[in-house]
Amino acid sequence: MLALVASSHGLLLSPPPVVATQPAPAVVEWRMPLLLADSIDDFAEKEIARQAQIAAQKKAYQQKVAAQEAQAAAEAEAAQVAEAARLAKIAQAKADRAAKAEAAKLASAEAKAAKAAEAKTAVASSGGKKPKYEVQYVNKQAERIAEREANGEAKPSLGFGF
Repeated sequence: MLALVASSHGLLLSPPPVVATQPAPAVVEWRMPLLLADSIDDFAEKEIARQAQIAAQKKAYQQKVAAQEAQAAAEAEAAQVAEAARLAKIAQAKADRAAKAEAAKLASAEAKAAKAAEAKTAVASSGGKKPKYEVQYVNKQAERIAEREANGEAKPSLGFGF
């Protein structure tokens, strides 16, 4: 900061004096590689332990995922079996209803046939009782044709020579 203020006002400052440091004792120089080797060995051991821990975590995760997939597959298979059973039950119920309807139709037809037979036997057992009023149909044209044929007359012609 002082250098900044001084340079802005045009003042020149001398650089700070260099203080000579004493070299480290010779004992440290030969111990330094040993300390470095020890720290590298310690780091290697920690790294090996960390890698083993990571591998164990990966294996545990893979086992967990495999268990979840197996459980999901088992649940899906159980759902398929339940759905198939439900569909079979529905199909059986439809078949039962169709069989009941067919039996009802057959019973109805038999009942109608029995009623018709009863009506016929009732009329026959009543001694041929005739209804009180009977409708007589008259076809005058047919009667005239029958009378003419009985008398031996020919068919009338229309006069056109047919």
